Amino acid sequence: MRVLSSMTSPRQVYPCLVLDLPKGKQGRGNYMMLFEDIRKYILPLKFINSLGLTIKNTIYFSISCFLFFLICDKFFQSGVYLKGRIMDFFIQREKQYSHITLFKFQRLILIFLSLLTALMLTLTSSVSAQETGKYIAKKDLKTLSMVNIWIGAEVDFLGVISVPTDVAKSGKLATFKLNDGIYNADADFFYPAPVNANYSLNSILARDDGETASICATLVFSNSNITVDLSNLDLTQFIRVKSGGKPVTNFNIRHPINHKSYRQKNTEFCVAGLKHSNEFEISILKGLPGLKFYSVQALNNDIKFYTRTKDMSPSIEVSTAQNILPTTLDASIPVSTVNISELQIEIFKIDLRTIINFNQLFKNLDGSDINSLSSFYANSIAKETISIPNGKNEKKSFNLKLNKYLNKSGIGLYVVILSSENQQLSYYTSRATQWIMKSDIAVTSYAGQNTVDIFLSNFQSAKPIDNVKIQILANNNRILFEGLAKNGHIKVAKPLLNGVSGHAPKYLIAQHGETDAVILPYNNIDFKPRQFQDGLSKPNARDTYITTERALYRVGDSIHVTGIIKNLNLKSVSDTELVIDLIKPNGSRAKRSFVETNKAGLFLKTFDISNNAVLGRYEVRVSAVDEISLASHFIEVKDFVPLTIEAKLEVKDNSLKLNKTLEIQLGAEYFSGGPAANLDAEITISIQKVRRIPGKHLNGFTFGRSNDQETEVYQAYQNLILGEDGKVSKVIATDFNVTKDILLEAHIKGIVFDVGGRPNKTKKIINVETISSFVGVLSKFGTQIDDKDIPTFEVAHVDRSGTAVAFEGLKYRLVKVSYDYNWYYTDGWRWRKTRVSDEFVEGGPITSKNLSLNSHLDWGSYEIIVTNKAGFETVLSFFSGWGANQKPVNEPETLVINVDKLTDSLGRLRVDLPYSGRLQLITAQSDIISEKSFDVTKGQFEAEFEIPTDIEPGINVLATLIRPISTGTEHLPQIALGAFWLENLNEGRILKTNVEVSDTGKSSDPIKVSINSSSKNGFAVLMLVDQGIHSITNFRNVNPQDHFFGQRQLNLGLTSNFGQLIKQEISLETIRVGGDELGSLTSVPKSNFFKTVALTSPILEIVDGKVDYTFQEPLMEGRLRLVAISINETGLGFTEKNITIQDPVSLDISLPRFIGTGDIVYGKLALRANSKTDDILLEKYIGLERNESSISLDEGKSFISSVRFETKVSGTVPVSIKTKIKEENVERNFSLVSRPTSYPFHEIKALKLNDKNWLGKSKTFVPPLKPSHFNLNDAEDLDISISITAMPGVNLTQVLAALNRYPYGCIEQTSSATRGLIARALYLGLDVETRQKINHGLVKIIAKQKTSGAFGYWDRNGSVYERFQPYAVETLILGLPFANDKDSITNAISAGLDYLYESYSDDHEVQLYTYGILAKAGYEVTSRSRYLIDRIDNSHTTNLELLSLSYWLASLLNDENRMKRLDKKLNKVLLGEDREELGVSSYAKWTYPTSIKHALSSSKIKIPQNYGYLLNEIKVEHKTDNTRNLVESIQTYLAAKSYRSTAINAKLTTLQIGRDKSVVNEEVYIDGKVHKLNTNLGVPISVQQLKDGFEIKHSSLTPLVVNAEIVGKRKTIRSINNGLSVAKYWTKADGTPINSNHIETLSIKQGDVFNVTIVIKANMNFRHEDLLLTDLLPSGFEIEETNAVMPTEIYVSGSLQTLTPRDIDRQPETVQAMDDRYIAHFTGGWRSFDRAIINYNVRAAYAGEMVIPDAHVEFMYAPEINGRSYIKKAVVIGK
Repeated sequence: MRVLSSMTSPRQVYPCLVLDLPKGKQGRGNYMMLFEDIRKYILPLKFINSLGLTIKNTIYFSISCFLFFLICDKFFQSGVYLKGRIMDFFIQREKQYSHITLFKFQRLILIFLSLLTALMLTLTSSVSAQETGKYIAKKDLKTLSMVNIWIGAEVDFLGVISVPTDVAKSGKLATFKLNDGIYNADADFFYPAPVNANYSLNSILARDDGETASICATLVFSNSNITVDLSNLDLTQFIRVKSGGKPVTNFNIRHPINHKSYRQKNTEFCVAGLKHSNEFEISILKGLPGLKFYSVQALNNDIKFYTRTKDMSPSIEVSTAQNILPTTLDASIPVSTVNISELQIEIFKIDLRTIINFNQLFKNLDGSDINSLSSFYANSIAKETISIPNGKNEKKSFNLKLNKYLNKSGIGLYVVILSSENQQLSYYTSRATQWIMKSDIAVTSYAGQNTVDIFLSNFQSAKPIDNVKIQILANNNRILFEGLAKNGHIKVAKPLLNGVSGHAPKYLIAQHGETDAVILPYNNIDFKPRQFQDGLSKPNARDTYITTERALYRVGDSIHVTGIIKNLNLKSVSDTELVIDLIKPNGSRAKRSFVETNKAGLFLKTFDISNNAVLGRYEVRVSAVDEISLASHFIEVKDFVPLTIEAKLEVKDNSLKLNKTLEIQLGAEYFSGGPAANLDAEITISIQKVRRIPGKHLNGFTFGRSNDQETEVYQAYQNLILGEDGKVSKVIATDFNVTKDILLEAHIKGIVFDVGGRPNKTKKIINVETISSFVGVLSKFGTQIDDKDIPTFEVAHVDRSGTAVAFEGLKYRLVKVSYDYNWYYTDGWRWRKTRVSDEFVEGGPITSKNLSLNSHLDWGSYEIIVTNKAGFETVLSFFSGWGANQKPVNEPETLVINVDKLTDSLGRLRVDLPYSGRLQLITAQSDIISEKSFDVTKGQFEAEFEIPTDIEPGINVLATLIRPISTGTEHLPQIALGAFWLENLNEGRILKTNVEVSDTGKSSDPIKVSINSSSKNGFAVLMLVDQGIHSITNFRNVNPQDHFFGQRQLNLGLTSNFGQLIKQEISLETIRVGGDELGSLTSVPKSNFFKTVALTSPILEIVDGKVDYTFQEPLMEGRLRLVAISINETGLGFTEKNITIQDPVSLDISLPRFIGTGDIVYGKLALRANSKTDDILLEKYIGLERNESSISLDEGKSFISSVRFETKVSGTVPVSIKTKIKEENVERNFSLVSRPTSYPFHEIKALKLNDKNWLGKSKTFVPPLKPSHFNLNDAEDLDISISITAMPGVNLTQVLAALNRYPYGCIEQTSSATRGLIARALYLGLDVETRQKINHGLVKIIAKQKTSGAFGYWDRNGSVYERFQPYAVETLILGLPFANDKDSITNAISAGLDYLYESYSDDHEVQLYTYGILAKAGYEVTSRSRYLIDRIDNSHTTNLELLSLSYWLASLLNDENRMKRLDKKLNKVLLGEDREELGVSSYAKWTYPTSIKHALSSSKIKIPQNYGYLLNEIKVEHKTDNTRNLVESIQTYLAAKSYRSTAINAKLTTLQIGRDKSVVNEEVYIDGKVHKLNTNLGVPISVQQLKDGFEIKHSSLTPLVVNAEIVGKRKTIRSINNGLSVAKYWTKADGTPINSNHIETLSIKQGDVFNVTIVIKANMNFRHEDLLLTDLLPSGFEIEETNAVMPTEIYVSGSLQTLTPRDIDRQPETVQAMDDRYIAHFTGGWRSFDRAIINYNVRAAYAGEMVIPDAHVEFMYAPEINGRSYIKKAVVIGK
């Protein structure tokens, strides 16, 4: 068969099928035979003509039908019959189908033909079965029936036949199905869809990126449609691009950024940098290692697809940010268009009287704005449409000349609206908008503290303009000021412009004569350009200086706050009361105190940091008594250790050059003096991504992309040893594998290990040189801009050192980023946003540092992307939306000036002027003092000026250079600013202070300090601090002279219309027209394992110029920094001095921070001889062990000895090191905490004693106790408590002890702990300590109370949880009798009760409890209470919480009827349930308390553990059998719980007071020895008795139970999962996994650093909140303050698995890195499979053998839901 073809274009194919007749002699007979038969298959010509087809389609239709009939006859013997039926159908069309138009009819015929062709192809043997299936279009096509088929469309091939090349260029013709149609085309226009590939393509999108285009796609797994995670992949090695059959190399692969969803993150990729309107073949290569649920599933087959890039989007650009045209120049505006054929122009003139009312002034306008403008505020003065000759995808720039309309329209404000049909803009889409004012008036406004100075000049001459009328309008259209400027200057009183809201200034209007006026937005007059921001800001008239003696503190330390207050004129603020607050890391107040300044304005205050303080950054805030904040100072509370060695790094080069070498020298000396010889050392280098380049001129600039991958370069050079001179050098090769187009820096860390192995660190950061230049972007509006304002930016182009380079080859593009918002439920509804598309907005070249976009932006998220020729790209994100403040379009250029002081009253300005113009010289402080102007020319310039002698401490000298404007220079800098601080201090301000103190001393000698001051009288404060503390943070006290006398920030705001001139580009073609906390932790015991000094003197009085003070002996060796601050009523003094403390023989003692019981850990002791010393007697006392040795040392030599620690008992281990040299003794005393090596485990066992026999005696042999989780052979470290009570489980004493162990600090826990103390007082009697603790708890509760009377969760600033409000109020009521300050507690109770009375809760349990508290307090809530009780009674509920609360409330109301009804309800709920007495067994045995029966043991009813305890408080006459049984069951149930929250323990105290007292004074016989039960119910049972068993006899009427509670280290090492699974993995510092799953003991080298990774998972949904992770450290290990590398792989059960963090992973609210543990606190509830990954670093600082404890997690309010990780061991091999 062959095909004849008629083709009108390469995209259109119209095939007609005819017989391919045989050739040659033998075929002639066949021809004749066939001709005879052929007529019966041919349609009559008359019939065919009636169809009205074109000749082309007639031939096609005829031959197709012929062939169809022939084939049907051949295969089905029905061809002639079908011919007749088809003719009948078409003949009947006129009659039956007249409603079908000719066009539709012809289309019907063509569809019919396609069906014929498809059937024919199916039946003919020449169709290839291998060429069917899914195919994809390589290019855009148009079918015979005029249906477009776009590139990338997927079709179903029905078959392909061979045809001549004049029919189809490839010789192959395809018939295919698309949707419901069947079509034909050249088969070469398609390619097979990928088959058998485990990836599929999804959502192929073509995007316009401005200068270039991109193709974006998402890959999904074929069998699940789950997106392929492409994170951290370099896709360039897996993607190939072709166009026109040729490889394309100039492209890049990028991931869209800012994903927030795990499921979508990094799944979309874009092939970018492509040409517009081109067809591309893109291949994704086999082996692409995508992720599916953390595991790699590589692409198994290549995937190829064809696509076409988009045309450039039609656009119109104008200089929207500029709006002024000089009056003498043509009214021309520059316009740029892309793909615009016709331009519609409309010009409006705005009535100046209406400008306040039109809110869109100087904004881009949409259709709605234009409608409003034309209806109310402006007149249309022109409307035209012009043609734009424009090539496809080419930018056309031209001038639009508007002289015809603007030159004759007089003073006014104009707006030109440009649009085109090509843009297809909606009504609410903004149009290109050009605002225009014809004016020559340049305005410069300086807003000071009291006065605003306005200067007016001519744009073209820069000369002052006289007689300019000034109006300043407020937001409410009121005239705030009106006046006439003389000689180009006018002053305005600043208070007139200090209004807010409707009274705030909005516009300044300057009018000169009847032909010139300009409008200036005037709502941000206090804006300071960068040139005004040098120096200290003085926002308050009371200038306050505060400092502390150091920056770092440990819990339990004292903070000494020193402060000075002066007025801005330097007069002391004396005898003034101040408020000083210590603010916790979560923003709540920790402490408040009051202090009064002395006559010199000096004050000193001390704060003690509590032992249970949260670690973190604290603020010391000083305020006036009217709560106006005056100053703040920040300190940090952390478990630090002072350095003992000063390490220093020296790098030969100041930058790291790749593929070269770098020489690094590490040196060290002891702070006490002498080189740190022969110590171990280490140098590490890591390459890190940064987004800033240092330099004052680059402050605020952003460099690079936020989604750039972090570099993985980390090199450690270990096992280095310092020489005798304390130095070591290392040359490293810098052949690091890094991405070159990222801004990088090298972090070099030097570590010198002290004698014991503790690191002393130093750090140096140097630049990494990768490419030649970098581009940075600074937003001039912050992160958000009003959607009607024009975004403006400043661009910096610099080399790696920050030196400016030429603006060549810089480009920008702006994209709008769209997101989808995926809502999900985790502890409430939350959402995560997913980036779904980027839309190109505009772009172009950058030629100067100021970049203004061409138009305002619609509401949404945007990115500006700036690139340079070197390949560096910076991406800056921002948001456009309502309400943001816009800063000036263009900040002024910087003018570098110098000022000399010729005499006290005469100064000289020197400046190198970058251009000619007019220079204004201003002196100012809080306001402008003087002003002088000069006409200047480019080059060197000098001018003299007067200095006011009566203004201290100095003045700012401001130089403003204005450039006259001419045509073509509008875009050049029009104004430049330079500022210089000129000091002006009177004699006597600087106090000369001479500190006399010895430079050296011994540790046992007091330090005597003498101060000699130039001031005869005054005051001084001395601070003496260990330099080892300061060196950790490089802290230095700020010199108060610098604070008060140093440079002050220029207190002027600048507003100007420079930079708003529309550029006149005369080279362009001209077209004429005219045609925007975790609370306090339990006090963790701390070791005293180092010696340091941090002392502050009291305020000392200087008399006759002298003062002496003696600090106590330091009892340590090292370097101390002495700081002396002196002051009188006029002057200040400041002096620093170092003091070296060194003994003849230095003791270097390095001890671990704590000891784990059962562990062995080694500290170190070194004796260093500072001179030749014989007969040194060394004594070491470790606990009860003593060791003595005699040593002789030459000068500079050392003796090193180990200090071994091993203990099996928790507590403290005393350490004493003594040396004796002749008559000189040196002694160092320490105390190390010893604690268990596992988080305490609890186990409770109970045994019911036998009932009495007929003689009234009970005898029980108690079998040996065999705990499930403890080994009694290791009882030294166990806390075992045995008691005999009337019920199984813990007794009151144990409950009170538990409350004392678990005070975290939230409102519930503080209330519960306080209730426990109150119960203790009621049960055991009130002593001084208990009363003090109760008052401490009451104070903590009222500290959380808000002004509304409600209580915040953690503090008064926290969230209000309604269920804790009545609980807190009732606690205060219970504590009132014990309160010291009854008035404060009474006021807090009253406020709390009022809040409860006025509030209402939808939670009926909370509301019933609230009504009960109010009723007990005397509030009238009877009717409300009865209404709620009846609602519950009528609801047929079986909820025992509600029924118990209702009965309790009815009892408080003495409502007998409702109590009777509720008792029946209780009886009905409890009826039929098994009622059992305490369980009876035939023999005594230990069991869990929960196994011992109580009244509801067999019931399926939920025990009312939250509020049921209240039934115990009702009057005796109101109690019934039902309430008694319920209370007994609650008490037994709660006491038997192994895990109890603070709330449960507090409720148990209420229940157990009476019950426990029932057995007090009972006598029991234990192995024959009598014991009378006292109030704590404890009995003296030895561990041996517990192991062997013992006998108990008694004759009590009350059934008795023996209870054993054991707290301590569990004997098992396996993980525990009680609703929460916890796994702990140790990996190497670089994240390399360690296969330690089957290794019980890890072998570690001293000094090694490890990642500790803890994975927490929830097994089910939990409504509980506040999850706490506690991970105890192994002995000898310390937490490293580094950014831990998250491992990507871990070993699980011996196999390597991928660990991938997810965006939906839970993140801790706070973390605490402590001496002996790492704590993480999570807020909010957890749902099934919620996960958290915690990661931190530890270092093996000390050698030894130790347990690696289990990580423990629990819900603070439901501790029974918990989990623990595996326990392992470690052996640290010493160096």
